[in-house]
Amino acid sequence: MATKKTKTKKKAPVARKPAKKRDPALTHDEKKVLLKARDGAVDLGFDIATTWENEKGLRVDGLTPSKLRSRALKSRKAGNKRTQLEDKQARQMQPVADAHLIADDSLWRGLLDLRAAIGLKARVDPTIEKRFAPLLDALKNRKPTPKDPTQK
Repeated sequence: MATKKTKTKKKAPVARKPAKKRDPALTHDEKKVLLKARDGAVDLGFDIATTWENEKGLRVDGLTPSKLRSRALKSRKAGNKRTQLEDKQARQMQPVADAHLIADDSLWRGLLDLRAAIGLKARVDPTIEKRFAPLLDALKNRKPTPKDPTQK
């Protein structure tokens, strides 16, 4: 006789916690009210949390040494993530920036060549300078104007 195969029962799906909703980007006004920490604040937070643990009489409402250490850790992680993303973005941006530099170089060389040709043609036809006046004005060598009138 053939043996009967038993069906395996499917397990009920495990209820997962809903994913945290990401906060939308901060508005300009929200960013204005945030404090900007000084350089080294993360290390200072860790060091002070350790010092504070040994100081039994010091209390702050809603803050403990472990919470301070947790905030420092969260800040460090966010800073590391930001640095990684900025580095990645810079690597992705580099070919585009290089292409822009090459295109600008080509454009500028063309404009300079055209200005030289206009200079030669102007010896025969002086009216050509009027037609290309915007180009000639834009390419004039100008001394930068000082911001302070007392400077020379």
